[in-house]
Amino acid sequence: MAQLLQFIPGPIDFICGAVAVSCDYLSDFARIMFDAKERYLLYRSKLEAYLLPEIHDPWPRHAANSGPNMALKKGAYIKIGGMPALGCLEDSALHQRAVYYGLKIRHAPGIEVETSARLQSRVARGFGNELQFWSALDDESFIYAVEGLKKMQVRLKAFTLVKSAYLSKNPVKMEEIASLLKLPKPAVFSLFNAYPNYRAMNQRLFTVLEKHRLWQKAYPNKSVLEANAELEGFFAEIPSTESNFSAKAPIHIPAG
Repeated sequence: MAQLLQFIPGPIDFICGAVAVSCDYLSDFARIMFDAKERYLLYRSKLEAYLLPEIHDPWPRHAANSGPNMALKKGAYIKIGGMPALGCLEDSALHQRAVYYGLKIRHAPGIEVETSARLQSRVARGFGNELQFWSALDDESFIYAVEGLKKMQVRLKAFTLVKSAYLSKNPVKMEEIASLLKLPKPAVFSLFNAYPNYRAMNQRLFTVLEKHRLWQKAYPNKSVLEANAELEGFFAEIPSTESNFSAKAPIHIPAG
């Protein structure tokens, strides 16, 4: 509680704490996949902090936006209309709503809770559902596909241009953004006019790109293990004065 209270006087509206997961009951394959995914999210969060930094959410930070460890100021909760009325993934929807309304969000690694790696999910798309899938599969030929380093770099370059466009209130960069992301120019201009801030537009772009065939063809996803190796190599080449990355940082990694 004391760690949460430190944010009360400051400008942070929404605190996302880290979630450590006990993997004692997972199969060997499920544990490999879970560890690989968590490490990937850690690296991705680091790359985002390095290429698209946010003053209110600096590194070290984590990638968790989940219900077991969230806190909002009362005014912020009222501003965004409270918790979305959904049967599942309402915590993710709450975070997305906070981004849309321009709340200042901090992914605080020093605030951590532990949860179990439960295999019996209470909802069809819950946390346990993915773990159950990996446990039942137990097949090393399975590929968990994610963005590779180059794909993330291009996307984040475009997202940086989006940020610049909003801060300057000038859509002149929309054509370059469309070219980078393989999107039609009218669609990008439409998003710029529809969304209230650059974080909201980038959040929407991320969702659009997941199903955009030209983008996926230009930059196919790759194995999470391959992506982790690329990201690890990228950070290894960054001078220590520019990067304080540590794989031991307490950032949403498995407990134990």
